[in-house]
Amino acid sequence: SARRAARVPSPAWMRTRQREPDPESVAGFLRVAGGMQPLADSPAAAYLEGRAVPIDVALAAHAKFHPGVNGRASVVFPIAGEAGTSIALQARFIVADGKDKCRTYGPLSDGVFVTGPDALDADALAICEAPIDALSLAAIGLPAAALAACGGGATTATTGATSPAVPSVA
Repeated sequence: SARRAARVPSPAWMRTRQREPDPESVAGFLRVAGGMQPLADSPAAAYLEGRAVPIDVALAAHAKFHPGVNGRASVVFPIAGEAGTSIALQARFIVADGKDKCRTYGPLSDGVFVTGPDALDADALAICEAPIDALSLAAIGLPAAALAACGGGATTATTGATSPAVPSVA
């Protein structure tokens, strides 16, 4: 139903945390959000198709393409906050360099990546670590939510920022 898909509930302990915004994370969130491009016919679409994730599954989850996150082409996943709007982004690099495979900007621990607007209302919902894992599960018909972990380098500072360039998952 729309009530669940429009809002990602958080536990009481999470709502009471007070953190200072991380200026670097805020700047990164806004920079990445401003540079996102449509996913269709992009190198990110080809990357996802190579991982057996159909384009329609990725589009339902509002995945986008960015040509240069930290100088590297990426597929970008929106992380939704409690109100259903994007509060963080995870960029997964589409070409491996032997180092990091993704970078997250924004308050990662305050949100969740969902594979579609009705995922939270499904009879069965898979909970996984990363958005790419969630999309792989959605590709075989299992709605999923990811906590968007990215190795150990993800930031969790609250930005308080949203961007009109970042689609809502509601």
